[in-house]
Order: sequence, then C-alpha cells, then structure tokens
Amino acid sequence: MIEDSEFTSRPADDSGEVFFDGGGTADCYKRVISHRAYCIKRPKPQYRHSEEYLALFQKEYALGIELEHPNIVRYFDYAHDEKGPFIKMDYVDGENLEQYVLQHPEFLNDKKSRRQLLDELLDALAYLHGKGMLHLDLKPGNILITNKGHHVKLIDLGFGWTEGYLQEGGFSRDYCAPEQLRRQNQLITAATDIYALGKVMERFQLARPAILKRCLKENPKERFQSVEALRKALQPKRWPWWVVAAGMMGGLVWMLSGGGRLSEALPVQHDTLYIVQTDTVFIAEPKPELTLDDSLAIFKNELQNALAPNFFYWYEGIHGVFDAYSDANGYDAKKRLETVEFFMGNALSTSKDIIKEKLDTMHLSKSSKPAYEKASREVIDYYQKEYRKIKRQLEKELEASGQ
Repeated sequence: MIEDSEFTSRPADDSGEVFFDGGGTADCYKRVISHRAYCIKRPKPQYRHSEEYLALFQKEYALGIELEHPNIVRYFDYAHDEKGPFIKMDYVDGENLEQYVLQHPEFLNDKKSRRQLLDELLDALAYLHGKGMLHLDLKPGNILITNKGHHVKLIDLGFGWTEGYLQEGGFSRDYCAPEQLRRQNQLITAATDIYALGKVMERFQLARPAILKRCLKENPKERFQSVEALRKALQPKRWPWWVVAAGMMGGLVWMLSGGGRLSEALPVQHDTLYIVQTDTVFIAEPKPELTLDDSLAIFKNELQNALAPNFFYWYEGIHGVFDAYSDANGYDAKKRLETVEFFMGNALSTSKDIIKEKLDTMHLSKSSKPAYEKASREVIDYYQKEYRKIKRQLEKELEASGQ
C-alpha cells in the first residue's frame, strides 16, 4: 500500500488557491487546508452554467468518492462557493505521464520503472472494473506519475461508466476505441478501456507488438476481455527447471560434439553436470526491434483513429445537404456539389493540421519521413472514398441536366 506521504505534500500553513494546471473544460488549484495540500478542481467560467457539463462534473465526483485505491486519486468533497461548484481531491506532487517522460527521459529505460508503471496501471484499471466501472478516457494526460516513488495516480472519471451512469458522449480521439468513436454504446465493455491502455502501451513501447496488436483489434470481442488476461500475456515466459536443464544439456552436447566453434576452445573437466536448488527459471524476452513496416502499420492505425472524428463530422454535414436540400426547393446538383466540396475542403484542411502535428512530434529522420508522409496520404485517400462516390454522382446529375 502506498502511504499518503509518498505522493502528497505536507505544508505547514493554510493558504488560498494557487492555479497549477488547466484542461479544456476545468482548472485545478492547489489549496492548503489544515496543513494538508488538496487539489480544487473547478469548471472553467464558460462551463459553470452548462447543464450538460455540470452533469459530467458531478458524475466524476459521484464515481470517485466510491473508490479507494493507492493508484487512483482520492476524492473528498463536492461543494459550491462564490466561484461556483468545485471538487476537492488529493493534490498529487507529480506530472502526467507525457510530461514526466519528457522531463525524465531515462525513466522508461529502467526496467524496474517500466514494470512498476505497467503493474500499477493494470492494478488501478482492474480495481475499477472490479467495482463495475469503466474509465473510458485513458490517456497519458490522465495518468499522473508522482515525483516521490514514481507511482501511478489515475485521474479524471468524467467520462466514466457504471450501471447508474450511462456513458455520455466524450472521448480523447487519439486513444479511444472505435466503438466510442462510432457511439456504439452497446459495444462498450472492459475491452474498450483495454484498447485505450493498448494505445498508451504503444505510445511508450511498454509491450510486445503481438500484445499491442490484440489490444488494438477493431472488433472489441477480439481483444483481451479482462485486465487479468492482458496481465497474464504480459508476464515473462516461465519454464520448469528440468526444461531449461534439458536445453542446456542439449546445447552443451551439441557444442562439445563439434556442432559449435566453442568445442575447440572449451576443455571438458567433468563428464557430469549438476543443477542444485533450482526451482523455476524466468526467461525475459528481449525487447523486439520494430521494423519500418511495423512502425508504419502502427502509425496508420493511430492516424485513422485520430482522423475519424473529423471526417465523421464533415460527412454528417455532407449527408445533411442531401437530406435537407433537393431540386424541389431550388437547391440543384450544382449547389449541392459546391457545398460538398466546401465541406470536404474543411475536412482535408483540418486533417492536414493533425497529420503535421503528429509528424512534427515524431522527430523523423530525413530518410524515414517520406514513408510516413506516404502512409498519411493513404489514410487520407481511405477517408476520401465516400466523397469521390458522392462527387461522381453529382457530376453525372450535372451532365444529365446540361448544366
């Protein structure tokens, strides 16, 4: 069990609120109350009167107050004051995973740190699922790493789910599962969180490609169905001592019989090999090197998920043009085509910005960058297929009408 003193500050005096972090919808302030530091989370001014957002804000507290786990931030109170509603929770002395790795690049090079990060993250998620909850917004920004002890603290249950709270529309597009993007709420299960965890593991190279591939299956039924199943797959292979001994003996016989070069330099002092006090041997698999093709496949999959909400949004507008306007009300094929081209232009412009941001953050070499740019064009081409069909249809209508 992680003690509070390992991840919270113990200041000497009470204080006012001091801003320390802000997101898209809420700001967080550090406040000392009775010699203890707390995080005071408040909606941004533009959201303080939004019924939809306040419902999510209240839900975060309602879910959080039910939890008590060393790797999930603790919630204490939901209240109002002259500034509006706020949630009081533990103040964590640390950074989110993305920031922490940037500030401590050696962190993930240490095997012990990598194992602790993954173990504590799995523990937190397994606890949530065991309580009948789903997080549904797993991403590096919602995974804090404490400065002391480097422990995981999972935060932000605003998009979470239990039987008492249906899943509201909300997600982080780079990490959410396809069923969330498509609003297929009936398909949302523990495998939905496992998909997001797979994206996090992929981002920081915390698992083997075969495991990542299964976590990121488009069909949720083809993924790991529980955290424990994933945890089991992540464990190093275990071999009984007699299997390892047999392998060692076989290798030794092969080398000493002339099968290997060492037979020329290795003198045989004894003809019997004894293995004493051996129980189970753990053979850690070396971290695999990703080929360029593997990296491109992962990149394309990630990019497809990143661009999906953007294209879905503009395609809804395009189909809305066909539903709302027709020749009957004077909105002819030419006008529909112009509107469709305008919508697709916006979709492409936004997509290019997303792609540029992704490529810039990857710091690619000059030799590999063209391959990633080509992969980006292939993803764009994939999403333009429907647009090209619609455009051809409208062009045929124009040709038939003589316009």
